[in-house]
Amino acid sequence: MYEIESNSLVLRIGKSGENEFRTFTFDVSPWAAVYPEGEIQGIYRRPDGWAYSVPIRRAGNAASWTPTETDLAIPGYGELELRILCGAIIGKSARFTCIVTETIQSKGTTPAPDMTWITETIKQAAKDAAAEAKAELMAAMERGEFNGKDGVSATHSWNGTTLVITSASGTSSADLKGDPGAPGAAGKDYVLTQADKAEIAASVVESLGGEPVFGYVDENNNILLQGEFADGTYNVKYDMQDGITVNIGTLVLESDNTNYWHVSSLLTKCTNSNKASTVVDGESYSAVITPNSGCTLTSVKVEMGGVDITASAVSGSTISIANVTGSLLITASATETVGGSYTNLFVPSEAILNKRVSSSGSLSDMDGRVVTNFIDVQGKVPFTASTKIYIKGAGFTVDGNTKICSYVTTTPAHSDMYSQVNGSALTVTDEGGGVISVQGDSVASTLDDNVKTMCLTLMVSDSAITESDIQNIIITIDEPIA
Repeated sequence: MYEIESNSLVLRIGKSGENEFRTFTFDVSPWAAVYPEGEIQGIYRRPDGWAYSVPIRRAGNAASWTPTETDLAIPGYGELELRILCGAIIGKSARFTCIVTETIQSKGTTPAPDMTWITETIKQAAKDAAAEAKAELMAAMERGEFNGKDGVSATHSWNGTTLVITSASGTSSADLKGDPGAPGAAGKDYVLTQADKAEIAASVVESLGGEPVFGYVDENNNILLQGEFADGTYNVKYDMQDGITVNIGTLVLESDNTNYWHVSSLLTKCTNSNKASTVVDGESYSAVITPNSGCTLTSVKVEMGGVDITASAVSGSTISIANVTGSLLITASATETVGGSYTNLFVPSEAILNKRVSSSGSLSDMDGRVVTNFIDVQGKVPFTASTKIYIKGAGFTVDGNTKICSYVTTTPAHSDMYSQVNGSALTVTDEGGGVISVQGDSVASTLDDNVKTMCLTLMVSDSAITESDIQNIIITIDEPIA
């Protein structure tokens, strides 16, 4: 189990192509002690820059994430951010570096890199072996243990460069030789394999020392490192699987004193025109959010350093920030427009799953329910008995577990509830095509001219639901859904 406040933690989450093979569990007790009603949310940014919500399972003070095939599709470095939410408020968050290792794949014949150092190593080994054999021969002759092939003792002389051996029987030097040995195996060119690359990466990490660092070798045999290093000169080497150590040389690091901020995007059925994953401190940032074909943009939110700056940074679908001073999180949603013109007020990324709003305004567990985002109703209130709320993809039950809550502020907490009406007091009409409408005097009294926002507790299923179950929910006010 990992400590939730260990922000320097590096998670090796698996190899590309794996699916739900590993589970990472975090101790969230420090958060739970401060926010006992909070919900744990996970956001994962893949190595290719795509960021999205991931399901987090919570059991008491343990929150678990199991990376899926989608999470592991791209090798490289990603990030996991865990948050504890209290309604729409982020209580605390922690971010971890995630590593996806590339799976070995055949890409044709790998060109042999320059491995002249292997030839030199073999030559030196042969010289060492010859010197050792010569030393043993000289010692044997000194002890009088050396005889020729004919069994007759021999004498020798050594002038420092030439060894002369003479048999007492006059036998020629050629006859003093033993039988020829078996021929040696033919030499082969050395090819750097993927297994060798893994060995190289591991050894490079060790050679640098200090804080844990991840390194790997790309398809062009470049050694890539990620981490934080102090300025200075490092001796870099790696070990091959056959035990041979190769000195690469020295690595000189000099800081450029440039500070970069991360840019993360949580996008639902829309795209960000700016693909940059970082921005230099103090520089500007601009982007345009475009809904997918057949969709309508419903919301754009920008946070910088954890602070909501939407009011000053967003105009329609355009984001413009003159001076970036913290990490950026861009959250935007669009919904499909089916058969007619309407505005979908439901934002899936801001919904809360398997919860309901209680009579006191607190959030409590209930499988199959979804608490919607806070919906802006300014300009639409006061409601009348004939004002209709249209809903597709979810419904109301005739009890207190589905309801409409109203608030007199634009950024409320659920507990700030101004008024509420339960499902049992609503007039619910089946409009056909999976669409229902809700209206009546009780709705009108709940949404009077003091109200600025509302949220709904809807029923999606009798059992626990996931994010995929709410992507097609549509909510409108007095706009029929075709």
